[in-house]
Amino acid sequence: MKTKSFMALVTLATLLTSCQKDPISVSPTMPESERIETRGRTQGDGETKLGDHWDLPYKIANMTAAYNLMYNQNETSLAPNYTYCRFKPSTATEMVSLLDWADVNDVELTDTPIDYDIAYEGDHYSDPTLGPDEFRWEYTVVEDGRALPAGILVEIIDPLLITP
Repeated sequence: MKTKSFMALVTLATLLTSCQKDPISVSPTMPESERIETRGRTQGDGETKLGDHWDLPYKIANMTAAYNLMYNQNETSLAPNYTYCRFKPSTATEMVSLLDWADVNDVELTDTPIDYDIAYEGDHYSDPTLGPDEFRWEYTVVEDGRALPAGILVEIIDPLLITP
């Protein structure tokens, strides 16, 4: 019993002393009334602005190169186990169907592409290629072999290899 109490105390002490708050920085280009700062990223009302596009580290080419370097191998391509994709519902019914599918399958959807830095995080992202009345693209990563929702336009962006 003493050992369990001691271990619990050590764990609690470690957790309490190892947590540090990130310093807060404020963007000088945004009015004070619209600024909310979180972990170095400016947030506020309005539209999310994308920054630089970046190469996902879990893309097959990147994971194959890392594998070959770590294990001194010469594999040409490792097998993917996830897919980065986006869905484009065209009706409210399709949007509800997509949201239901995501809920049942424990898949998180986002209207912001995940392969971009976020220069400014607003309350929504507006894809410049879409009209104001169109449904937005919904981005996600889906485990291979999972059935995708029927009748909704899907675009495969990149096969991925996500390892534990």
